Amino acid sequence: MSKTKDIERKESNGTFLYCLNTCNNSSNDMGGEVKYCQGPKCHTYDTTDRKRGPKGSKRNQTRSISTYSYGNGNFCTLNCQNDWWEIHGMRAVDHFGRIHGPIILAEENAWRRTYNYNWYENQDQPRYHEINTVTQATRPCEQTE
Repeated sequence: MSKTKDIERKESNGTFLYCLNTCNNSSNDMGGEVKYCQGPKCHTYDTTDRKRGPKGSKRNQTRSISTYSYGNGNFCTLNCQNDWWEIHGMRAVDHFGRIHGPIILAEENAWRRTYNYNWYENQDQPRYHEINTVTQATRPCEQTE
């Protein structure tokens, strides 16, 4: 499995951005690749962890996604997630399905599986039960544990 590294030069708003792409020639998995923040303005926020380059020639760079992330691991901060939403949010909702009327929670579809806290005192009771969030009625859980 051979890896090649390509440096891609892109022009954006009159400045040049250099992107390091790691290409894996034998497979298309994302196993060892670094995942970068998808925020369109991430590189414009002036923080020390975004600074790269030698002294006197510093530049900001998009953050890589670490342990703490937002938006299913696509953004480094809520600020970057909100920047993305501001640009792409309307198109995303239109693409995946806009709701054109209210969703109604009726007695028939209001049953939710919840933990039975009385189980601690009496293990003969089921660990879970269902509660109707409209009427507050309870019933034994139809799902198995």
